[in-house]
Amino acid sequence: MKHIRKHEKKILFVFILTIAIYTIFILFVDVKRFFGVSMRFTWEIIPLVLVLSFLNYVFRAIRFHYLLKKIHVFIPLRKSFEIFLAGISMTVTPGKVGEVVKAYLVKKETGTPVSKTIPLLVFERVTDGVAMIIMALAGVYFFRSSFIFFLLSLLVVVVFVCLVFAKKFIIKLLKNRFHWVKKSIKDAIITFLKESHHLFHKRVFFQSVFLGVIAWGCEGLALYLLIHQMVGDATVSVGKGIAFSFFIFSFSAIAAFFAFIPAGLGVAEVSVGSFLVLFFHMTVSQSAFLTLIFRLATLWFGVSVGLIFLSRVLKEK
Repeated sequence: MKHIRKHEKKILFVFILTIAIYTIFILFVDVKRFFGVSMRFTWEIIPLVLVLSFLNYVFRAIRFHYLLKKIHVFIPLRKSFEIFLAGISMTVTPGKVGEVVKAYLVKKETGTPVSKTIPLLVFERVTDGVAMIIMALAGVYFFRSSFIFFLLSLLVVVVFVCLVFAKKFIIKLLKNRFHWVKKSIKDAIITFLKESHHLFHKRVFFQSVFLGVIAWGCEGLALYLLIHQMVGDATVSVGKGIAFSFFIFSFSAIAAFFAFIPAGLGVAEVSVGSFLVLFFHMTVSQSAFLTLIFRLATLWFGVSVGLIFLSRVLKEK
């Protein structure tokens, strides 16, 4: 488990970096006005936001258990739920690559080779990407300048899926061509393509995307509740407000992922804060406060829960 311990150190570093960035963020927008906004905020909404955030993890954990069964890895629902939540602690690693800890924990529980579960983790990211794009569609209609960005994101997903479905051709190319590519890299790609055939079926793919939309939709709704608490219905209608919230959430998530920065630090915050000002006409202080509350109640709440379960899982024999 040295691999896991190494990522735990990264989490501590990212946490310290987060405190520094958030402190600069607050100082930039004017401390007095920032805390003035916090005094007027109705904090009673936070428990509901946390519930919605946790529901995101519940639905994704259900999907994780479902996908494990599809690759013929059978473990109790409670155990797969614990493993999934433990993996959430690693979402602050660049591109969420630290979530490979789930593969190690599955191996620890069942003896299943890591190479068999890695495709599942990649599949989760792909279906999450599609779910994000679907969530953003209504917002893209209202903010058409982002259309090219989401078109490129969709293109990346489509190309990846097409490559997987053409795995026989890709494997043949890797074996007979590209001699300049390291053998270890070739072997890793070939193993992934061979093990992914249980996942990339239409039914499994669409069911996974559906669960992804429900899961991430919970966090999008949480953002809307925070926005509504701040500005009410004064700026936009409920329908448009939800559409904007889903767009803001998904756009910032995708931008943060492509930035390949731990937890998307800085990228996600600036993206969310800027759109709050643009769509809901908030002041800079209001948008900064709401952005930090949202990130703490979603990302860092999840990391905290994940660390609790990671510690619990690692202690078990």
